[in-house]
Amino acid sequence: MAHAFSMGLTLKYLRIKFQYSLRTLAQKVNRSHTYLARVESGDLSATEDLLTRLGEIYGLRLTPQPADISAWFDTLETVHQALLNADTEQIHTVNQELTRQASDFHGSSVTGEYALLMWVLNVFAEPALKQESLDAVYWVKEIGSLASHPLNFLVWMGLSKVAFHAWHLNAALNRLDQAAHVSQHPHDRAWIFLEKANIRVHRFARQTALEDYQKAKETFGYFNNYKRRAEADIKYDLYHRRQIHQDTVDYEALKARAQTFLLQDVLAEVLMIEGLRAQHLENFDHAKACLHALDLTHPQHYFNACMVLYLEGDEDALKGLLRKRPNTYVMPRVFAHALDFLNAKTKNAPLKVQEKALKHYLHEGLKEKLYGETRRAQYELAKLYETHRRYKDAVHMIESITETILNA
Repeated sequence: MAHAFSMGLTLKYLRIKFQYSLRTLAQKVNRSHTYLARVESGDLSATEDLLTRLGEIYGLRLTPQPADISAWFDTLETVHQALLNADTEQIHTVNQELTRQASDFHGSSVTGEYALLMWVLNVFAEPALKQESLDAVYWVKEIGSLASHPLNFLVWMGLSKVAFHAWHLNAALNRLDQAAHVSQHPHDRAWIFLEKANIRVHRFARQTALEDYQKAKETFGYFNNYKRRAEADIKYDLYHRRQIHQDTVDYEALKARAQTFLLQDVLAEVLMIEGLRAQHLENFDHAKACLHALDLTHPQHYFNACMVLYLEGDEDALKGLLRKRPNTYVMPRVFAHALDFLNAKTKNAPLKVQEKALKHYLHEGLKEKLYGETRRAQYELAKLYETHRRYKDAVHMIESITETILNA
């Protein structure tokens, strides 16, 4: 029955992917829709004739030969543990092995699961995220809600990561909540706490973020997950000291710890925070040294690198950097609107053009509760209004935005 259930998931996955309703597909294969529904649920095994007909529709040779389900579930567990442990080397190794074995899975009973697992691996293995997979969205919407399957948790975590990279923070948090419904294991929950904390620090909800980092630290420590514990510990120190003790952060020590545990993303975050702190103190040389040392194909890092040049007043360098806008990622809307403003500013565009870009920047920041970006947009818009003696507009905008943030 395990094979029938797995093949049923694959058939449902393919039907949804190709956007067929049960009734439409049933007519094409000359079967009843209730029969197809029972095959998809695993109550009945798919006949060889049915698989042949469906394969012709999908352009795929479906085989009744069962995959080694036991080995497949071992693979899912290996991937799950590698992601939990932030074991980048293991993630790449499994990714490469499964890519080489693609022909073994193509058309087998785990065709759908294989496609989704490869998407998950690519999300976590490749930094150049371009878009979320519609296959993944279909899976959790149409299949994940019906099937208790270990892949469901990984798909939700992958969807959350994609949303976070696109700075759709509301969607990212929602998907983390869905992942929490799928798995109750404390190790998985610790990973969710860590990811939620990463989102909340960008919303200035630092007290809640610190509580989540603390929960993650304790659980990862209990499971002897040293790498993840170090990640939570470094970030806790980074944001706790900034919040409670002004800025007594030992950036060099935190960067050294991140390098010791091969936490490149954490190292980049520490460097970014150090640069933003220097920028706030108007120590632009140090701010540029930090922010321009980061990977500028990453939208957030690129935006920060542009902004420090703008705040310093280095218009020539800013113009040059704006011409090198990265295309590795899809640029999140909040940063795209801010960059539109910087472009307009350097070209002395009309007031209406600059105002429109800043309003979009402001509203996108509010929508995603990115209050740091909201305040920055508010400040620039107020300056723009004051320059053109629109004092009432400036006061009204500042009061309404401040009230909105306080109420939130």
